[in-house]
Order: sequence, then C-alpha cells, then structure tokens
Amino acid sequence: MELNIISMESYAAWVAVAVAFFAFEIFTPSFYLMWFGVGALAAGLVSFLFPGFDLWVQSVVFIAVSLLLVMLSRPISDRITKKPPVDAMFDALIDKTALVVEDLDSDKNKGRVRVNKEEWRAEAGERIYVGEKVRVLRVEGTHLVVEKINEGVE
Repeated sequence: MELNIISMESYAAWVAVAVAFFAFEIFTPSFYLMWFGVGALAAGLVSFLFPGFDLWVQSVVFIAVSLLLVMLSRPISDRITKKPPVDAMFDALIDKTALVVEDLDSDKNKGRVRVNKEEWRAEAGERIYVGEKVRVLRVEGTHLVVEKINEGVE
C-alpha cells in the first residue's frame, strides 16, 4: 500500500503548519511569522477547495501569500516599532530636576543622580551631597552634567 502525501487531507497538514507559525509568533517581537501562518491557511484552503491541485501549487500559494503579506506589512510595522532617536531621549533629560543619590565629587569623578526613576552618573562644578536637588544641563556620553538648584528655586 502506497502512502499518498498529496491527498485530500493535505489541508490538515497546512492547518498544522499554520498553527505552528501562530504559536511561534507568540515568542517573537515581530508579526512576520503570523503572515506565514496566514499563507499556510491559504494553502490549506486551496488544498481543501481544489483537492486535485498538486503540492507544488499549494506551496506556491503558501509562498506567494506569505511574501505578499510580509511586504505589505513591513512599512506599517517599521513605523509602529520605530524607536525614537537617541538624541531625542537625551534631549528630554535637559532641564529636568534630579535627586543626588551618591555625592557628586568632581575631584574624584564620581557621583550619581536619579532622573525619572533612572540613575545616571553625573558631574557638577562643585561638591553636591546626597538628597540635594540638581538640574540637568546636558548629556555628555554616559553621564549628565548638572548644577545645584538653589533653595526656593526649582
């Protein structure tokens, strides 16, 4: 007895492939595997509706639908997942108020401040102690340049 892979039940195999792509999509940060799942469903539909079509026709449908959906969705996904420029993130820190969490000592080149729940290395032209508030002047590499906020001014 010969096993015929290209049978009317090949649609079930395509559905299984689609389910696998959908399952793997859960663990990826993009939506590209989802489109291959849709392509597999399209091939399964072709297999179900036209049982006489060979596996290569079903495969062409799978590849064509998958690639078409990937190409159409790429510009949309790029716009959605586009990260803001690094400069924009750093510019948002300028003029923010920060809290000194480790004494700022320019002689020893050490000190840390907290801005928006994030800690940064910082430097100032003077010694500033833990608990004091400072204002961010600029970002230089991986640290902030700050100045002490005088009492009553914020």
